[in-house]
Amino acid sequence: DGGGGGGGGDSGSLMDLLRSMMEAAEDTREELHAPHPVLSATNQVLLDRLAQPPSPTGEKEMGYFRYPHMRGDKVVFVSEGNIWVASQHGGPAARVSASYSAEALPKL
Repeated sequence: DGGGGGGGGDSGSLMDLLRSMMEAAEDTREELHAPHPVLSATNQVLLDRLAQPPSPTGEKEMGYFRYPHMRGDKVVFVSEGNIWVASQHGGPAARVSASYSAEALPKL
């Protein structure tokens, strides 16, 4: 056999042929690189804000509804740092938490 692989006696000459073809071939492909990422000033500000933990006092000042979750005819949500429950049909909401911690992702 002379070659290891059991492919016949010319496996050495095939390897020599492939090696000579690779040495003779000139790679004419142009190497391409992706452009460097550039962030707009607005996106940079948003990314900087994501790196900082949310401020519980800022959430209390905003006073909007966050993390709503519905079950049956009830909806629970976070507003002003507290958890509230209300009817999906409207009406007043009842605050069900009052703490100094930041509340998030309430579920019924």
